[in-house]
Amino acid sequence: MRIISEIELASHFIHAPMIVVTGTNGKTTTTLLIGEMLREDGKKAGVGGNVGEPLILFAEAETTWDVLVG
Repeated sequence: MRIISEIELASHFIHAPMIVVTGTNGKTTTTLLIGEMLREDGKKAGVGGNVGEPLILFAEAETTWDVLVG
């Protein structure tokens, strides 16, 4: 049996580009900052995973995202 992370699972079902933030410190701040920067640039950016909703829920969403950040 292979064990994978929720982010890897989501990546199999999400067709939008994803920016994934990893590491020990600063993930939440960095994820939110990237999301806001993309929105300011006019992109339809969803933020999840490290913050808020699990990324897998974006696979079921009816919204078409330009990019997802997690």
